[in-house]
Amino acid sequence: MRELRERTDGIQTKAAIRQEALRLFLRNGFQETTLEEIAQAAAVSPGDLLNIYPSKTAIVMQDDLDALVLAAFNAQPPGIDPVAAFRNALRNVLSDLAPEQSVMVRQRALVIRNDAELRAALLTQFGGMVDRVAEVVAARVGPGPTTLAVRDLAGAFVCLIMSITLSASGEPLVDLIKRSDEALAQSACIYGMGRSGGRSDHLPARDARLPVRSRGGSRPLPIAQGTRNHAGPARLRFVRQQASPSAR
Repeated sequence: MRELRERTDGIQTKAAIRQEALRLFLRNGFQETTLEEIAQAAAVSPGDLLNIYPSKTAIVMQDDLDALVLAAFNAQPPGIDPVAAFRNALRNVLSDLAPEQSVMVRQRALVIRNDAELRAALLTQFGGMVDRVAEVVAARVGPGPTTLAVRDLAGAFVCLIMSITLSASGEPLVDLIKRSDEALAQSACIYGMGRSGGRSDHLPARDARLPVRSRGGSRPLPIAQGTRNHAGPARLRFVRQQASPSAR
């Protein structure tokens, strides 16, 4: 019981620190707010605060949603392809957020958008997240796909999460859920998944082609290429531009 009480107290203390820190960052600015001010507002000592968060950046960069999305992804039935599994996981996590969690997500996004240092830290954080996402994607698709193909899809997922993170400050949560769901539905088409509702046995190679109708009929359109951590939305923009009437 004592350990449970201490764990609960620790969770509540971390939540209080984050809540007060985000409030101060929005009111005074990230660079202008000190750790001492955060500790005083959260009713903890500066030493206790530093034991939990070594820096102001660490407070903002804590993202509880990442772990929730990956856990929800792993909980999807084995017969679902990775795009559909991620789509379900993201929709479920965002839909189940409590009101206070939604407020904190929005505040965090606004703080990050207002500070260049935090935006750079977010990019670094998401770059490292590709490895974790690639690991769960590889476990779902099994042997066959190349490591590069798995990381390619993982990079698309991570980019979508980053887009949601930065957009959360200015859009209602319901709109974010709808927009992310639509983006993943389009990704399913690009990556050749979801057409039959079952599992895809492979990920397309980097020279995969998507049939797009042109004036001369259907023609294979090469999907945009990039670095191994490149984002799926960049591919979506490329395909939309090439397929739109104004581009022809």
